[in-house]
Amino acid sequence: MIENNPTSLIYSNNYLEIKKSLINIYYGYIPKAYKLEYSKFLKSSLPQTEQERLASIKNECKKVKSAFGRALLLHGLKNYGITNLDDLKVTFNGKPYLKNSKNLHFNISQSDNMILCAISENAPIGVDVEKIKPKTLDHFKSYFTVHEWQNITFNDNSIKRFYDLWTRKEAMIKADGRGLSIELSSFSCLGNNVQIEGQNWYVNNFMIDKKYACAIAHKNDIPVQLIKFEFAL
Repeated sequence: MIENNPTSLIYSNNYLEIKKSLINIYYGYIPKAYKLEYSKFLKSSLPQTEQERLASIKNECKKVKSAFGRALLLHGLKNYGITNLDDLKVTFNGKPYLKNSKNLHFNISQSDNMILCAISENAPIGVDVEKIKPKTLDHFKSYFTVHEWQNITFNDNSIKRFYDLWTRKEAMIKADGRGLSIELSSFSCLGNNVQIEGQNWYVNNFMIDKKYACAIAHKNDIPVQLIKFEFAL
Protein backbone atom coordinates (compact mmCIF):
# COMPACT_ATOMS: atom_id res chain seq x y z
CA MET A 1 0.00 0.00 0.00
CA ILE A 2 1.39 3.39 -1.00
CA GLU A 3 0.55 6.54 0.95
CA ASN A 4 1.26 9.33 -1.53
CA ASN A 5 1.32 12.39 0.75
CA PRO A 6 4.37 14.32 -0.46
CA THR A 7 5.67 17.13 1.71
CA SER A 8 7.80 19.87 0.15
CA LEU A 9 11.10 20.46 1.87
CA ILE A 10 14.00 22.81 1.49
CA TYR A 11 17.40 21.30 2.23
CA SER A 12 18.10 22.72 5.69
CA ASN A 13 18.44 21.81 9.35
CA ASN A 14 14.66 21.52 9.73
CA TYR A 15 13.90 17.81 10.07
CA LEU A 16 10.62 16.31 8.96
CA GLU A 17 8.80 14.30 11.62
CA ILE A 18 8.29 10.94 9.93
CA LYS A 19 6.52 7.69 10.76
CA LYS A 20 9.26 5.17 11.43
CA SER A 21 6.80 2.28 11.17
CA LEU A 22 6.52 3.02 7.44
CA ILE A 23 8.98 2.80 4.58
CA ASN A 24 9.96 6.41 3.96
CA ILE A 25 10.95 7.27 0.40
CA TYR A 26 12.52 10.68 -0.06
CA TYR A 27 12.57 11.93 -3.63
CA GLY A 28 13.62 15.05 -5.46
CA TYR A 29 14.90 16.48 -8.72
CA ILE A 30 18.42 17.70 -9.35
CA PRO A 31 18.14 21.41 -10.23
CA LYS A 32 19.45 22.04 -13.74
CA ALA A 33 21.85 24.68 -12.46
CA TYR A 34 23.68 21.97 -10.48
CA LYS A 35 24.25 19.89 -13.59
CA LEU A 36 26.66 22.61 -14.62
CA GLU A 37 28.00 23.74 -11.23
CA TYR A 38 27.75 21.80 -7.98
CA SER A 39 30.95 22.60 -6.02
CA LYS A 40 29.09 25.03 -3.74
CA PHE A 41 26.51 22.35 -3.00
CA LEU A 42 29.18 19.76 -2.15
CA LYS A 43 31.06 22.07 0.20
CA SER A 44 27.97 23.03 2.17
CA SER A 45 26.06 19.74 2.27
CA LEU A 46 28.42 16.76 2.58
CA PRO A 47 31.14 15.73 5.06
CA GLN A 48 34.79 15.77 4.05
CA THR A 49 34.99 11.99 3.56
CA GLU A 50 32.13 12.13 1.06
CA GLN A 51 33.69 15.05 -0.78
CA GLU A 52 36.90 13.03 -1.18
CA ARG A 53 34.98 10.01 -2.46
CA LEU A 54 33.14 12.13 -5.01
CA ALA A 55 36.38 13.77 -6.15
CA SER A 56 37.58 10.30 -7.25
CA ILE A 57 34.62 9.86 -9.65
CA LYS A 58 35.75 10.92 -13.11
CA ASN A 59 32.35 11.00 -14.86
CA GLU A 60 30.83 14.40 -14.10
CA CYS A 61 27.22 13.26 -14.50
CA LYS A 62 27.74 10.31 -12.13
CA LYS A 63 29.48 12.62 -9.68
CA VAL A 64 26.51 15.00 -9.57
CA LYS A 65 23.97 12.20 -9.13
CA SER A 66 26.04 10.51 -6.43
CA ALA A 67 26.41 13.79 -4.54
CA PHE A 68 22.67 14.43 -4.50
CA GLY A 69 21.91 10.83 -3.59
CA ARG A 70 24.24 10.99 -0.59
CA ALA A 71 22.81 14.37 0.46
CA LEU A 72 19.29 12.95 0.34
CA LEU A 73 20.40 9.92 2.37
CA LEU A 74 22.08 12.10 4.99
CA HIS A 75 18.97 14.23 5.35
CA GLY A 76 16.77 11.15 5.76
CA LEU A 77 19.08 9.50 8.28
CA LYS A 78 18.97 12.54 10.54
CA ASN A 79 15.35 11.64 11.24
CA TYR A 80 16.69 8.37 12.70
CA GLY A 81 19.31 10.06 14.87
CA ILE A 82 22.24 9.60 12.46
CA THR A 83 24.02 12.86 11.67
CA ASN A 84 26.95 11.74 9.51
CA LEU A 85 28.02 9.05 7.04
CA ASP A 86 31.19 7.98 8.84
CA ASP A 87 29.83 4.43 9.32
CA LEU A 88 28.89 3.99 5.67
CA LYS A 89 30.40 0.79 4.27
CA VAL A 90 29.92 -1.32 1.13
CA THR A 91 29.36 -5.08 0.93
CA PHE A 92 31.35 -7.41 -1.36
CA ASN A 93 28.53 -7.08 -3.91
CA GLY A 94 28.56 -3.29 -3.72
CA LYS A 95 25.52 -2.63 -1.52
CA PRO A 96 26.04 0.30 0.91
CA TYR A 97 25.14 -0.20 4.58
CA LEU A 98 25.71 1.43 7.97
CA LYS A 99 28.25 -0.56 10.01
CA ASN A 100 26.92 0.44 13.45
CA SER A 101 23.22 0.64 12.53
CA LYS A 102 22.55 -2.72 10.91
CA ASN A 103 18.82 -2.63 11.72
CA LEU A 104 18.45 0.50 9.61
CA HIS A 105 18.22 -0.20 5.89
CA PHE A 106 18.36 2.17 2.94
CA ASN A 107 18.68 2.19 -0.83
CA ILE A 108 19.25 4.93 -3.39
CA SER A 109 18.34 5.13 -7.08
CA GLN A 110 18.78 7.84 -9.72
CA SER A 111 17.59 8.30 -13.29
CA ASP A 112 17.90 11.41 -15.41
CA ASN A 113 17.38 14.16 -12.80
CA MET A 114 15.22 12.25 -10.29
CA ILE A 115 16.72 10.89 -7.04
CA LEU A 116 15.06 8.36 -4.69
CA CYS A 117 16.23 7.31 -1.24
CA ALA A 118 14.23 4.67 0.67
CA ILE A 119 14.78 4.11 4.40
CA SER A 120 13.33 1.37 6.61
CA GLU A 121 13.89 0.18 10.17
CA ASN A 122 12.26 -3.18 9.48
CA ALA A 123 14.20 -5.20 6.87
CA PRO A 124 16.38 -4.98 3.74
CA ILE A 125 14.96 -2.76 1.03
CA GLY A 126 15.47 -2.03 -2.65
CA VAL A 127 14.21 0.85 -4.76
CA ASP A 128 14.56 1.68 -8.44
CA VAL A 129 13.58 4.57 -10.72
CA GLU A 130 13.91 4.72 -14.51
CA LYS A 131 13.11 7.54 -16.93
CA ILE A 132 10.64 6.17 -19.48
CA LYS A 133 12.18 6.42 -22.95
CA PRO A 134 11.57 4.66 -26.28
CA LYS A 135 13.50 1.38 -26.51
CA THR A 136 13.94 -1.55 -28.86
CA LEU A 137 12.45 -4.09 -26.49
CA ASP A 138 13.73 -7.21 -28.29
CA HIS A 139 17.19 -6.52 -26.84
CA PHE A 140 15.82 -7.21 -23.34
CA LYS A 141 13.86 -10.42 -23.96
CA SER A 142 16.46 -12.66 -22.26
CA TYR A 143 16.08 -10.77 -18.95
CA PHE A 144 12.44 -11.80 -18.50
CA THR A 145 10.53 -15.03 -17.97
CA VAL A 146 8.29 -16.29 -20.79
CA HIS A 147 5.14 -15.08 -19.01
CA GLU A 148 6.66 -11.68 -18.22
CA TRP A 149 7.66 -11.19 -21.83
CA GLN A 150 4.17 -12.07 -23.02
CA ASN A 151 2.77 -9.64 -20.45
CA ILE A 152 4.97 -6.90 -21.94
CA THR A 153 4.52 -7.59 -25.65
CA PHE A 154 0.75 -8.05 -25.53
CA ASN A 155 0.20 -4.94 -23.41
CA ASP A 156 -1.44 -1.87 -24.96
CA ASN A 157 1.50 0.18 -23.69
CA SER A 158 4.45 -2.20 -23.99
CA ILE A 159 7.09 0.43 -23.19
CA LYS A 160 5.40 1.45 -19.92
CA ARG A 161 4.85 -2.19 -18.94
CA PHE A 162 8.50 -2.98 -19.72
CA TYR A 163 9.68 -0.25 -17.37
CA ASP A 164 7.23 -1.30 -14.63
CA LEU A 165 8.62 -4.85 -14.63
CA TRP A 166 12.24 -3.75 -15.15
CA THR A 167 12.16 -1.48 -12.09
CA ARG A 168 10.57 -4.32 -10.08
CA LYS A 169 13.43 -6.64 -11.00
CA GLU A 170 16.05 -4.02 -10.24
CA ALA A 171 14.45 -3.23 -6.86
CA MET A 172 14.36 -6.96 -6.08
CA ILE A 173 18.04 -7.67 -6.73
CA LYS A 174 19.05 -4.50 -4.86
CA ALA A 175 16.97 -5.55 -1.84
CA ASP A 176 18.48 -9.04 -1.96
CA GLY A 177 21.93 -7.45 -1.96
CA ARG A 178 23.60 -9.62 -4.59
CA GLY A 179 22.80 -7.36 -7.50
CA LEU A 180 23.36 -8.64 -11.03
CA SER A 181 24.90 -11.89 -9.75
CA ILE A 182 21.21 -12.95 -9.74
CA GLU A 183 19.92 -13.63 -13.25
CA LEU A 184 16.93 -11.39 -13.90
CA SER A 185 15.16 -14.16 -15.83
CA SER A 186 15.40 -16.55 -12.86
CA PHE A 187 12.38 -15.05 -11.09
CA SER A 188 9.06 -13.46 -12.07
CA CYS A 189 7.80 -10.08 -10.84
CA LEU A 190 4.27 -10.32 -12.24
CA GLY A 191 2.80 -10.59 -8.74
CA ASN A 192 3.37 -8.49 -5.63
CA ASN A 193 4.70 -11.49 -3.70
CA VAL A 194 7.98 -12.72 -5.22
CA GLN A 195 10.45 -15.44 -4.26
CA ILE A 196 14.16 -15.58 -5.01
CA GLU A 197 15.79 -18.87 -4.01
CA GLY A 198 13.19 -19.50 -1.30
CA GLN A 199 13.31 -15.96 0.09
CA ASN A 200 9.98 -14.13 0.04
CA TRP A 201 9.76 -10.45 -0.97
CA TYR A 202 7.02 -7.92 -1.57
CA VAL A 203 7.36 -5.70 -4.62
CA ASN A 204 5.19 -2.83 -5.88
CA ASN A 205 5.29 -0.06 -8.43
CA PHE A 206 4.39 3.43 -7.28
CA MET A 207 3.74 6.72 -9.07
CA ILE A 208 5.64 9.94 -8.55
CA ASP A 209 5.91 11.35 -12.05
CA LYS A 210 4.31 9.93 -15.20
CA LYS A 211 7.64 10.32 -17.02
CA TYR A 212 9.29 7.82 -14.65
CA ALA A 213 8.69 4.23 -13.52
CA CYS A 214 9.39 3.44 -9.84
CA ALA A 215 9.37 0.25 -7.77
CA ILE A 216 10.00 -0.81 -4.17
CA ALA A 217 10.96 -4.25 -2.82
CA HIS A 218 10.87 -5.13 0.89
CA LYS A 219 10.73 -8.15 3.18
CA ASN A 220 7.41 -7.12 4.73
CA ASP A 221 4.20 -5.71 3.24
CA ILE A 222 4.59 -2.28 4.87
CA PRO A 223 2.94 0.99 3.74
CA VAL A 224 5.18 3.46 1.94
CA GLN A 225 5.23 7.20 2.52
CA LEU A 226 6.51 9.43 -0.30
CA ILE A 227 8.27 12.58 0.85
CA LYS A 228 9.14 15.24 -1.69
CA PHE A 229 12.43 17.00 -1.11
CA GLU A 230 13.37 20.27 -2.79
CA PHE A 231 17.04 21.10 -3.01
CA ALA A 232 17.63 24.78 -2.26
CA LEU A 233 19.54 26.77 -4.85
